[in-house]
Amino acid sequence: MNRPLALLVAGTFFMENLDATMIATAAPAIAADLQVGPVDVNAAMTDYFVAVAAGLPASGWLSDRFGARRLLLVAIALSIVASAVCALSLDLPMLVVARAAQGVGGALMVPVGRLTVLRATSKTELIDAIAYLTWPALLAPVVAPLLGG
Repeated sequence: MNRPLALLVAGTFFMENLDATMIATAAPAIAADLQVGPVDVNAAMTDYFVAVAAGLPASGWLSDRFGARRLLLVAIALSIVASAVCALSLDLPMLVVARAAQGVGGALMVPVGRLTVLRATSKTELIDAIAYLTWPALLAPVVAPLLGG
């Protein structure tokens, strides 16, 4: 098993789950900062999940078309840049667009990352590879409320 690759992909899974869950506890602070109602921040939450749902089916085709490793790197870069734009958002529309981009990055990172690791792993090491991928992703929803709060 390619441990550095597995750890990189595990980090992307952690990041994607963190992105999905952190905003819920941070919504009141985000609303106050952007001078909107707390319920208005739901648009940023919802569009993230819509972007993930819309992007997942395309991930397989894009992976075959452009290569899994290349697409994974693009997805990681997109997610990081979108996360930075979320942090720097000046208003709610900017946050909503950045969250949509973040969702597309997340939609591509998870299945393409898993595919990349599984293709690089021998059958005898699959259990270890899956463990590397699973545990960090399971920790993110536990850590997210602390970081988001």
